Order: sequence, then C-alpha cells, then structure tokens
Amino acid sequence: MTDAPQAELALKLPSPEVSPDAVALLIRALQAHPEKWLTAEQLALACGVFDVIEDQNIVTEKHLRRIRRIASAAVPQVLSWPGSPGYRLSTANTVPEIKHAIEALESQGKDMIRRANVYRMAYHRWLRDCAPAAPLPAALL
Repeated sequence: MTDAPQAELALKLPSPEVSPDAVALLIRALQAHPEKWLTAEQLALACGVFDVIEDQNIVTEKHLRRIRRIASAAVPQVLSWPGSPGYRLSTANTVPEIKHAIEALESQGKDMIRRANVYRMAYHRWLRDCAPAAPLPAALL
C-alpha cells in the first residue's frame, strides 16, 4: 500500500467544459436585462443554445443543462439558487436576495448530506447484504 495522502486518492471526475466565451455571452445576455430574472430557456434562446427545426427555435433539456453549466461557471457574477425565479447578475440583486441565495444553497447542501447519511446507514444495516437486482427482460430494453 502506498503512503499517498488521502487527497491524492480521491477520484477527480472531469467537469464539463465551459469556455470563457460562453460565460461572457451569458453575462452579456443578463446585462441586456439587468432588472429581470431570466429563465434557463430565455438564456438558451438569447445565447443561441437551441436547435432549429422547421424554422422554429427548440430548447431541449440538453440545452437547459448546458445553460446551467455555463451559469455555474459564471459564479459569482451570476446568481441563482434552488427555487429562484431564474438567473440574474449578482450586482443586480439586493442584499436580502443574496443572503437568501446563500441560505438556500447551504440548506440544500445540508439536506443532501443528510440524505447521503441515511443511505450510508441503510447500506451498512442491510443493503450491502441484498442480492443484486435481476436484470431487465430483453423485451423491456
């Protein structure tokens, strides 16, 4: 066994690539409407993150995930939180909104840690001894 520090043993998964140009484009879209909250769909349309099908701009879940990744890469310039009305430049928010965002994010993190601990305890109590689930029949695949 190696004496490598624990941090070196941790898995490091590749994060989705977000270019600085994509972040700048999203910020420009928000700067065009500083007083408004823009939804992920509105930002996708403003940033050109959509498909064109039969002369219609179509925003799919894939496009919304892309916008969320870009907005996440734009932190702290862009503010959003679970349940927020959308995305807005941090400088356009009030102090109470920023405090609310911080509290909502911390609360979500605590809830996720609590849920992970419940799964961990269940695993150690009984899940690790369960037989693996049967594979799906080919007809259902």
